[in-house]
Amino acid sequence: MIEPARLRPVVLAEDLEALVAVILRCDLRVSDWATPAGLPSAEEESTSWRELSVRPGARMVAAVDADDTILGTCAYVGATD
Repeated sequence: MIEPARLRPVVLAEDLEALVAVILRCDLRVSDWATPAGLPSAEEESTSWRELSVRPGARMVAAVDADDTILGTCAYVGATD
């Protein structure tokens, strides 16, 4: 039986490389119609996650399989004035 994915908090120090790899794979799927400015590099994506992680109220979760391999991610920050 295939186990369903589960959600867990992102531990940026441990997960950053895997997060960026998943995001870049997803970006490649839209590269033919993505913004003319181009897609972010791995370095730009890493910087973005690091910046997000220190924002007040930031929440980051990862969908993982039974082996804790990251399958997807979601991150958000509450609204600010």
